[in-house]
Amino acid sequence: MISSFLVHKLEEKEKAREDSAITLVYYFCNNKDESCNTALALLRGLLLQLLRKRPILFNYAEGDYNKMKDRLFKLFENLDSLWRILPKMLKDNDASKVCVLVDALDECERSSRQSFLTYLEKLFTMPQLVGNINIKFLIACRLNRKIDKILCMVRNCLRLDLANINADLSKFINDRVNTLSSRKRYLISLKQNVKIALTNKARGTFLWVSLVLEDLGKEDDLTKVP
Repeated sequence: MISSFLVHKLEEKEKAREDSAITLVYYFCNNKDESCNTALALLRGLLLQLLRKRPILFNYAEGDYNKMKDRLFKLFENLDSLWRILPKMLKDNDASKVCVLVDALDECERSSRQSFLTYLEKLFTMPQLVGNINIKFLIACRLNRKIDKILCMVRNCLRLDLANINADLSKFINDRVNTLSSRKRYLISLKQNVKIALTNKARGTFLWVSLVLEDLGKEDDLTKVP
């Protein structure tokens, strides 16, 4: 939910041309879709977005593309080729400031994910690149020691405490259900049952709670909570 919100806000800035120097590219990993959970799919998605938004950068991919054609973007063994192209693009002034958002990295296939992290570490630690690239990475994932170790070596990490999230979510549920029950004239027992049901099934997800409350606000029969 946080990643979707950030993408939405950054895209609004792009469309409003508030900061035309920013190029946003993003990727959402998904372990339920084998075509979306590899480092190759991730990097291919980022590069294709970057090329679409800054076509002039295709000059850096043209040599490899002429040799390999569509295979450059399809075969896993060409991950090296894609990573070789990325730093060249990022050093170009026409790339402007690139913001890269990767969501749910922990859902990326394990060995493939390790390749991505290894390349990412090199991107920020190689002497010939550090200071010459204008890029910001935001990577969101569940707590994973191996991922956390590498990311903390490269840049700062922000951890969201599940206990704090659940405490905030509980306040959110309490406030919204109280408002809803006043408007809908819930019985005290029904109001309490709705709070309990939402708390038990939310699993730390504000979006799910918001959607359920929205549905409850539209329905006359409020005796059911999904």
